[in-house]
Amino acid sequence: HLLRDKALFTLTRALPETLPAVLVPPMCLVSLAENAVKHGIEPRPGLGRIRIDSRREGARLVVEVADDGVGLNPGLGAGVGLANVRAQLEAAHGSAASLEVSSREGGGCVARVLLPWRGVAA
Repeated sequence: HLLRDKALFTLTRALPETLPAVLVPPMCLVSLAENAVKHGIEPRPGLGRIRIDSRREGARLVVEVADDGVGLNPGLGAGVGLANVRAQLEAAHGSAASLEVSSREGGGCVARVLLPWRGVAA
């Protein structure tokens, strides 16, 4: 594919310092950000946005990679990249971790990684 001669997207993140260290497979977020660029941002005109957020929800840590791209197309969401992320999560956390991919209200897509919450070791 051809790269544009200008920036494709802006990246923001909200990763609170108060969150404890949680084992996130090394390439998990990179793969999700790459998917956001390839399938959401590149096909649309103009500058896109990708945001990475994390928060605690009860006994889980939720990490989201959201974009304002073209949204989910039929058949997407079951590709090799997402299968690899699911396999990494399974290897690291078994059935306690999962990946959800959905359309965002107002356009775009969000990949949500759900991990078991683990406090900081003393």
